[in-house]
Amino acid sequence: MPDTPSPLFEFLLRQGDSALVLGHRTSEWCGLAPAIEEDIALANIALDLIGQAKLWLEYAGEEEGAGRTANDLAFLRDAYDFRNLLMLELPNEDFGRTIMRHFFYDAFQVPWLEALSASSDERVSHIAQKAAKEAIYHYTRHYAKKLNSKLLMANAWHSRTDALSSVAVLVGLIGVTLDVIWLDAAAALVVALLIAKIALSLLWDSMQELVDTALPEEKVSAIRKAALNVPDLRDVHHIRTRTMGGKTLIDLHLQVDPRVSVSEGHEIGCWVASNIRAESPDVLDITFHIDSEDDADVDQDGPPFLRPLRGEVRQALEQDWKGLCEIQDLRLHYLGGKIDVEVLTSSGVEVADLKLASARPWLGQISILRPHR
Repeated sequence: MPDTPSPLFEFLLRQGDSALVLGHRTSEWCGLAPAIEEDIALANIALDLIGQAKLWLEYAGEEEGAGRTANDLAFLRDAYDFRNLLMLELPNEDFGRTIMRHFFYDAFQVPWLEALSASSDERVSHIAQKAAKEAIYHYTRHYAKKLNSKLLMANAWHSRTDALSSVAVLVGLIGVTLDVIWLDAAAALVVALLIAKIALSLLWDSMQELVDTALPEEKVSAIRKAALNVPDLRDVHHIRTRTMGGKTLIDLHLQVDPRVSVSEGHEIGCWVASNIRAESPDVLDITFHIDSEDDADVDQDGPPFLRPLRGEVRQALEQDWKGLCEIQDLRLHYLGGKIDVEVLTSSGVEVADLKLASARPWLGQISILRPHR
């Protein structure tokens, strides 16, 4: 090795060493990640990084001119000769630290590699282009999962298929060089099938959203459980869910004590909505309907069963009770197909007298409230 290595050699070592060290650190999660999907994803990322390191170090070995291969530079140097970013060699510790390290590294690598893609050195430009597509894929995929965005996920896979196409071209060139012509067609077929699979998967997910497909039953059960944690809620039913733009829309019926005020019933609904949002942060909108009684078995699409409203009720009762009492105010409770009436009056009339005086089919229980003197 020359006493004074060239700037290009030093640069290539920095690129290759960073990819190599992070690749090895990431591979330590193999078989230990918190979920199978993440385990496979991290193994794939580690493989990508090791592949990038090989490309950088191969070029570094050629630039050095001392006959050292990529493997020699990777495994036969003293620790103090490595030029990697120090952040990348720190122990993994917990899974969260690992993911954040990858996020920071990709956030740096994406613009860095895109700039290197325009390098006047064709070899550096080629390696940077391949690495950039993988970095963009992982960076975009991270945000796609965080924002639950199918558009970003499609864009991430677009970057990865670009990289796969480059691999197919490379395999094809190797096949032509070795006079194994069928390698070119085989590589193209594999990439085409993979792109088709990705496209069909994204298309299926988008179609599910367009037809208002409900959330899985386990998520609906979690929503129900979160709602029922509100103390003054009696029941929750008719839960309808759908997705829109990666967000969830929820409609549900909430049964409360029939004697609570409108404002109290609404406040109970607000508490339910708050609990659901805490359980499912991706919820965009919650529409709740406050029920005074259980209507879970009522045909929602059938003809409505309507009882008279306050104005008509008061007019009818004033007519029936004329001479018995003067109605100062009414509280109406629409329960069990009838209307329970609480009448505020200063008259000395009794409930039995009022029942005898009115035979309206919709009239239920009658209570008398006396004003404070």
